[in-house]
Amino acid sequence: NSMIIDVSCDKNGGIESSVPTTIENPVFYVDGILHYAVDHTPTIFHRTFTWDNSELLCPYINEFIEGELGEVLSGALIIEKGIIKDVEILKYPSNVEYSSTSSNLTKSYDKLIQTDIGKFRVLANVYLLKPGSIFYYAKISFLIILIVTIITIVLIIYLNLSNSQTSEVESEKSQAFVNKINEMNQEIVEKNTDIQNEVKASNVESVIFDSEKSETSKEEAQETASKSVTENDPIKDKKTEEIKEEAKKEELSEPVEKVQLPIEEKPMELYNSEEDSPSGLFNPVTGFGWESYLLTRLESEINRAIASEIDLSLFIIQLPGLTRDSEMVKNVCNYLTIQFQFKDLLFEYKDDCLVAMKISMNLDEALNFADKIYADIRNIIDGNNCYIGISTRSIRMVSGERLLHESDEALVHAHDDPESPIIAFRVDAEKYRQFLEQNKGNEQ
Repeated sequence: NSMIIDVSCDKNGGIESSVPTTIENPVFYVDGILHYAVDHTPTIFHRTFTWDNSELLCPYINEFIEGELGEVLSGALIIEKGIIKDVEILKYPSNVEYSSTSSNLTKSYDKLIQTDIGKFRVLANVYLLKPGSIFYYAKISFLIILIVTIITIVLIIYLNLSNSQTSEVESEKSQAFVNKINEMNQEIVEKNTDIQNEVKASNVESVIFDSEKSETSKEEAQETASKSVTENDPIKDKKTEEIKEEAKKEELSEPVEKVQLPIEEKPMELYNSEEDSPSGLFNPVTGFGWESYLLTRLESEINRAIASEIDLSLFIIQLPGLTRDSEMVKNVCNYLTIQFQFKDLLFEYKDDCLVAMKISMNLDEALNFADKIYADIRNIIDGNNCYIGISTRSIRMVSGERLLHESDEALVHAHDDPESPIIAFRVDAEKYRQFLEQNKGNEQ
C-alpha cells in the first residue's frame, strides 16, 4: 500500500493527482494510492512544527553562512550564479498549454532554441507601447481637458453676464408696461366715478319726481273720495274705497320714505340666559375648558385617533376639598397646562375634578406619566389628597362616554384603595377581539 501526503497542496501541481481536501474529509484514493492533501496542515500544530522544523534546519544554517554546501543542500540547488542546475523546472507545469494573446498593444513570440542540454521553447508577449509614449498621450489628454474646461467657464461667465443685461432690459420694459396699465386703470376708475355720479344724480331726480307724483296722486284721491262721500252713491263709494286702497299702496311704496326710514336691529342672543351655556370656551379662573364642551372634544379626539391608528389616554384628577378659585387649584391648573402642552385638551369636571387628554400615549406610558404628575401635584397642594383615574382607547373603537365612564370607575377604585391613589382601567385585547368577532357573527 502507498500513501501520498501533500501538506502544501496545489491542484494538479507538484503532485499531478493531488486535489486539496479538508480536515473533515482529508483522504481519497487515486489508482489505489491513498492521498492526504489537507492544505497548510502544519499550521494546525504550529508550535510543535516550529520546534521540529527548527531542529531540522539549524544544522544547515552554518553551511549557508560559510558558503560550503553539503550533499543535502547541493542536491536541492536549482539555480546557481544564473545557471540552471535542474532543467526539470523548465518543464513545470507540464500540463499547461500556451495560448497567445491577440492585442494591438502586444506582440507574441514563439521560438525554439537548441542548446547543449537540449531544445527549449521560448514563449513571450512583448508590449509595443513604450512607457514614455504612455505619459505623452496622458499629457496631451490632460491639456485637451484643461482647454475644454477653460472654454466652458468662459462661456458660463458670458452667458451669466448677457442674462443679467437681458433681465435688466426686460425689467425696465415690464415696469413701463405696468405703469401704462396703472394709468389706464386710473382713467377707467375716473370714468366709472363720473358715470356713478351721473347715475346717482339721475336717481335723485327720479326719486324727487316720484315723490311729487305720489303727493299729487294722494291729493287727487282725497278729492275724489270727498266727492263720492257727498253724493252717497253706493257705486261711487266702492270706487272711492278702491282709490283709497291704491293711495295707501302708493304711500307704502314711496321710494323717498323707503330710503329715509332707519332700520333698527337687535343683536341676536345666542343663549336665553347665562345659565344655558358658559361664556367663552375656557373658565377665566382656571384657564380650563368648560365641562359642557368635554364630551364633544373627547369624541373628536377619539375619531382622530382611530383614523390615525394611535392611542389616546384620558386622565381624571380629583382634588377633594379644594375649590376651583383657590390658589392651590390655580397652581395645579398652570402645572397641568405645562405638562399636557395643549390647553384645549384640559377641562373642568364635576365639582372637584380636572380632565386631561394625552394623544399617542398607551396605558403603561400613562401610568408612568401619572406617577410623576401625582408627586408634583401633592407638593403643590401641600400634601393634601389627590386621586387619578386613567383609561385608554387601546385599539378599540370606543365612544367618549364609555372612555369617560371607565376613567370615572378607575377614580372610584383609587379613592377607595388607600395604597393606590392611581388606578388605570386595563382592556383585555383578546377578549375585545372575541367580542367583536361575536358581534360580527350575530349581525351576519
